[in-house]
Amino acid sequence: MVFLGIAFVLAMTIVTFLNVPNSSEGYRHPILEELQEALRSDQVSGLKMRSYAQHGRDCFYVTNTRFNGTEGELDIGYRKEGKYTTDRLYCKLGEGNKGPVMTVRRGNRTAPAVNYTLGHLDIEENCAIFMVKVNGREECEQYVSSINIDNPVPQCDEVYRSICKQRQVYNVYERSCQDSG
Repeated sequence: MVFLGIAFVLAMTIVTFLNVPNSSEGYRHPILEELQEALRSDQVSGLKMRSYAQHGRDCFYVTNTRFNGTEGELDIGYRKEGKYTTDRLYCKLGEGNKGPVMTVRRGNRTAPAVNYTLGHLDIEENCAIFMVKVNGREECEQYVSSINIDNPVPQCDEVYRSICKQRQVYNVYERSCQDSG
């Protein structure tokens, strides 16, 4: 289930900011149109950190292969036991109570789905934060575009800490992820 979170990495693409109010925590909430714009890109993004442990897999990345405005296909890749694997996922966008939601499935429309809510999108740092339910608890994932993943993202990190208060931080990305894949 966790590997589905990679699909949201696509939101790291540069998009146009619209006039959207800030949250009470001081960061700006993204809107559905921004997520749609991000998914129109074929840019690769990587999962940099998350608030939950998942052992045995690392170096998650996502690439958009097809998107029509509301539905699309994503390729997620990850390293498992030293070998890279790629899976095709299917997504559908919509609005949720807390912001834009991407519903991701591994197979057809009847396959189990996982909802990812876009909590933050930073076009300057090419970074996005998604919330996803893992074992009944809302968890966080931070994605950064491949062009910026080796660089610090202090603004996005600050928002991550604000959204994901009092949660453990698990670093997923490491430089060796760029070696192959």
